[in-house]
Amino acid sequence: MARVGLSGLLFLVFTFPAYSLDTIEPFETGLSDVELYYGRSQSAGHAFIGTVGVGISRLLNPAVSPEIVHDGEVGWGMGFENIMNVYEGRFGVDLIPGGWTNAEESNVGLGMEMTLPFQGFTPYLQTRVGTHLQDNTVEWVASLGAAMNVSHTGQFFLEVGHKWLPGTDFVRAGIGFNMLVSETTEMISQITHDEEWGAMLGVIQTL
Repeated sequence: MARVGLSGLLFLVFTFPAYSLDTIEPFETGLSDVELYYGRSQSAGHAFIGTVGVGISRLLNPAVSPEIVHDGEVGWGMGFENIMNVYEGRFGVDLIPGGWTNAEESNVGLGMEMTLPFQGFTPYLQTRVGTHLQDNTVEWVASLGAAMNVSHTGQFFLEVGHKWLPGTDFVRAGIGFNMLVSETTEMISQITHDEEWGAMLGVIQTL
Protein backbone atom coordinates (compact mmCIF):
# COMPACT_ATOMS: atom_id res chain seq x y z
CA MET A 1 0.00 0.00 0.00
CA ALA A 2 1.01 3.63 -0.33
CA ARG A 3 2.40 5.49 2.64
CA VAL A 4 0.19 6.31 5.62
CA GLY A 5 -2.21 9.20 5.91
CA LEU A 6 0.00 11.00 8.40
CA SER A 7 -2.26 14.01 8.93
CA GLY A 8 -4.61 12.10 11.18
CA LEU A 9 -2.09 10.28 13.32
CA LEU A 10 -0.86 13.04 15.60
CA PHE A 11 -2.23 16.54 15.41
CA LEU A 12 -5.86 15.68 14.69
CA VAL A 13 -5.99 14.04 18.11
CA PHE A 14 -6.38 17.61 19.38
CA THR A 15 -8.70 19.00 16.76
CA PHE A 16 -10.84 16.57 14.80
CA PRO A 17 -12.08 13.08 15.67
CA ALA A 18 -11.84 11.61 12.16
CA TYR A 19 -8.13 10.82 12.20
CA SER A 20 -6.66 8.49 9.59
CA LEU A 21 -6.72 4.72 10.08
CA ASP A 22 -3.46 3.43 8.64
CA THR A 23 0.04 2.35 9.58
CA ILE A 24 3.23 4.44 9.45
CA GLU A 25 5.97 4.21 6.85
CA PRO A 26 8.75 6.76 6.21
CA PHE A 27 8.54 8.91 3.09
CA GLU A 28 10.48 8.06 -0.04
CA THR A 29 13.65 10.16 -0.49
CA GLY A 30 12.99 13.76 -1.45
CA LEU A 31 9.73 15.66 -1.78
CA SER A 32 7.67 12.52 -2.14
CA ASP A 33 4.27 12.74 -0.48
CA VAL A 34 1.13 14.84 -0.92
CA GLU A 35 -2.10 14.06 0.94
CA LEU A 36 -5.55 15.66 0.86
CA TYR A 37 -8.47 14.88 3.21
CA TYR A 38 -12.02 15.95 3.86
CA GLY A 39 -13.37 15.23 7.33
CA ARG A 40 -16.78 15.71 8.93
CA SER A 41 -17.91 15.44 12.54
CA GLN A 42 -21.02 16.38 14.50
CA SER A 43 -19.47 19.28 16.44
CA ALA A 44 -16.31 20.28 14.54
CA GLY A 45 -18.08 20.72 11.21
CA HIS A 46 -16.16 20.35 7.99
CA ALA A 47 -12.36 20.06 7.82
CA PHE A 48 -10.04 20.12 4.82
CA ILE A 49 -6.56 18.83 5.62
CA GLY A 50 -3.43 18.52 3.50
CA THR A 51 0.05 17.11 4.07
CA VAL A 52 3.32 17.61 2.22
CA GLY A 53 6.11 15.23 3.30
CA VAL A 54 9.84 14.99 2.58
CA GLY A 55 12.01 11.90 3.03
CA ILE A 56 15.56 12.64 4.20
CA SER A 57 16.72 9.69 6.32
CA ARG A 58 15.33 6.87 8.46
CA LEU A 59 14.95 9.27 11.39
CA LEU A 60 14.15 12.47 9.49
CA ASN A 61 10.90 12.57 7.52
CA PRO A 62 9.34 15.99 8.16
CA ALA A 63 5.83 16.96 7.09
CA VAL A 64 3.68 20.07 7.24
CA SER A 65 -0.12 19.75 7.39
CA PRO A 66 -2.34 22.80 6.88
CA GLU A 67 -6.01 22.57 7.85
CA ILE A 68 -9.14 24.64 7.16
CA VAL A 69 -12.21 24.08 9.36
CA HIS A 70 -15.76 25.35 8.82
CA ASP A 71 -18.21 25.06 11.72
CA GLY A 72 -20.27 28.14 10.94
CA GLU A 73 -17.11 30.21 10.72
CA VAL A 74 -13.89 29.51 8.84
CA GLY A 75 -10.83 28.66 10.94
CA TRP A 76 -7.35 27.40 10.24
CA GLY A 77 -4.73 25.13 11.74
CA MET A 78 -1.19 23.99 10.95
CA GLY A 79 0.50 20.73 11.97
CA PHE A 80 4.22 19.86 11.96
CA GLU A 81 5.42 16.27 12.29
CA ASN A 82 8.45 14.04 11.78
CA ILE A 83 8.40 10.26 11.27
CA MET A 84 11.26 8.43 12.99
CA ASN A 85 11.66 4.77 12.08
CA VAL A 86 13.57 3.71 15.21
CA TYR A 87 13.45 -0.07 14.63
CA GLU A 88 12.57 -2.38 11.76
CA GLY A 89 12.87 -6.16 12.13
CA ARG A 90 10.31 -8.87 12.88
CA PHE A 91 8.26 -5.95 14.19
CA GLY A 92 8.52 -2.23 13.52
CA VAL A 93 8.60 0.79 15.85
CA ASP A 94 8.04 4.38 14.73
CA LEU A 95 7.99 7.61 16.74
CA ILE A 96 6.21 10.73 15.52
CA PRO A 97 7.01 13.97 17.39
CA GLY A 98 5.10 17.04 16.30
CA GLY A 99 2.80 19.88 17.12
CA TRP A 100 -0.22 21.84 15.99
CA THR A 101 -1.33 25.46 16.20
CA ASN A 102 -4.17 27.75 15.20
CA ALA A 103 -5.22 31.29 16.11
CA GLU A 104 -6.41 30.21 19.58
CA GLU A 105 -4.28 27.33 20.83
CA SER A 106 -1.08 25.34 20.33
CA ASN A 107 -0.20 21.75 21.19
CA VAL A 108 2.89 19.56 21.15
CA GLY A 109 2.92 15.78 21.32
CA LEU A 110 4.54 12.46 20.62
CA GLY A 111 3.03 9.48 18.81
CA MET A 112 4.30 5.90 18.74
CA GLU A 113 3.34 2.96 16.57
CA MET A 114 4.34 -0.71 16.83
CA THR A 115 3.44 -3.11 14.00
CA LEU A 116 3.75 -6.90 13.75
CA PRO A 117 3.18 -7.84 10.10
CA PHE A 118 2.06 -11.30 9.02
CA GLN A 119 1.13 -12.42 5.54
CA GLY A 120 -2.06 -10.53 4.72
CA PHE A 121 -2.62 -9.34 8.30
CA THR A 122 -0.89 -6.64 10.38
CA PRO A 123 -1.89 -5.96 13.99
CA TYR A 124 -0.65 -2.66 15.38
CA LEU A 125 -0.53 -0.57 18.53
CA GLN A 126 -0.68 3.21 18.40
CA THR A 127 -0.41 5.64 21.30
CA ARG A 128 -0.25 9.42 21.39
CA VAL A 129 0.26 11.88 24.22
CA GLY A 130 0.01 15.63 23.86
CA THR A 131 0.05 18.83 25.90
CA HIS A 132 -2.16 21.88 25.33
CA LEU A 133 0.28 24.72 25.86
CA GLN A 134 -2.30 27.30 26.95
CA ASP A 135 -3.27 25.46 30.13
CA ASN A 136 -0.74 22.58 30.25
CA THR A 137 -3.50 19.97 30.15
CA VAL A 138 -2.53 16.55 28.81
CA GLU A 139 -4.50 14.10 26.71
CA TRP A 140 -3.56 10.54 25.85
CA VAL A 141 -4.90 8.12 23.24
CA ALA A 142 -4.06 4.41 22.97
CA SER A 143 -5.41 2.16 20.20
CA LEU A 144 -5.19 -1.45 19.05
CA GLY A 145 -5.92 -2.14 15.41
CA ALA A 146 -5.49 -4.53 12.54
CA ALA A 147 -4.95 -4.04 8.81
CA MET A 148 -6.25 -6.94 6.71
CA ASN A 149 -5.55 -7.37 3.01
CA VAL A 150 -8.80 -8.10 1.18
CA SER A 151 -7.31 -7.94 -2.33
CA HIS A 152 -4.04 -7.03 -4.04
CA THR A 153 -5.06 -3.37 -3.83
CA GLY A 154 -7.35 -3.09 -0.79
CA GLN A 155 -6.92 -3.07 2.99
CA PHE A 156 -9.65 -3.23 5.61
CA PHE A 157 -8.99 -1.60 9.00
CA LEU A 158 -10.54 -2.18 12.42
CA GLU A 159 -9.43 -0.21 15.45
CA VAL A 160 -10.52 0.22 19.08
CA GLY A 161 -8.99 2.36 21.76
CA HIS A 162 -9.38 4.75 24.66
CA LYS A 163 -8.91 8.48 25.01
CA TRP A 164 -8.09 10.16 28.33
CA LEU A 165 -8.74 13.87 28.90
CA PRO A 166 -8.60 15.89 32.12
CA GLY A 167 -11.64 14.85 34.12
CA THR A 168 -13.04 12.44 31.55
CA ASP A 169 -12.25 9.51 29.29
CA PHE A 170 -14.08 7.51 26.65
CA VAL A 171 -13.83 4.51 24.34
CA ARG A 172 -13.22 5.12 20.65
CA ALA A 173 -13.47 2.90 17.59
CA GLY A 174 -13.01 3.08 13.84
CA ILE A 175 -13.54 1.12 10.64
CA GLY A 176 -11.99 1.93 7.29
CA PHE A 177 -11.10 0.76 3.82
CA ASN A 178 -7.98 1.94 1.97
CA MET A 179 -7.45 1.14 -1.70
CA LEU A 180 -4.62 1.60 -4.18
CA VAL A 181 -6.02 3.08 -7.38
CA SER A 182 -2.58 3.17 -9.04
CA GLU A 183 1.01 2.34 -8.06
CA THR A 184 1.37 5.78 -6.47
CA THR A 185 -2.17 6.77 -5.39
CA GLU A 186 -4.12 5.49 -2.39
CA MET A 187 -7.72 6.34 -1.46
CA ILE A 188 -8.68 6.54 2.24
CA SER A 189 -12.19 6.12 3.65
CA GLN A 190 -13.32 5.60 7.23
CA ILE A 191 -15.93 6.10 9.94
CA THR A 192 -14.95 6.71 13.57
CA HIS A 193 -16.66 7.22 16.91
CA ASP A 194 -15.27 8.59 20.16
CA GLU A 195 -17.22 11.43 21.77
CA GLU A 196 -19.23 11.60 18.55
CA TRP A 197 -19.41 10.24 15.01
CA GLY A 198 -16.94 11.34 12.37
CA ALA A 199 -15.99 10.37 8.82
CA MET A 200 -13.08 11.05 6.48
CA LEU A 201 -12.27 10.68 2.80
CA GLY A 202 -8.76 11.23 1.48
CA VAL A 203 -6.15 10.59 -1.16
CA ILE A 204 -2.41 9.93 -0.70
CA GLN A 205 -0.19 10.66 -3.69
CA THR A 206 3.39 9.37 -3.68
CA LEU A 207 5.48 11.50 -6.05
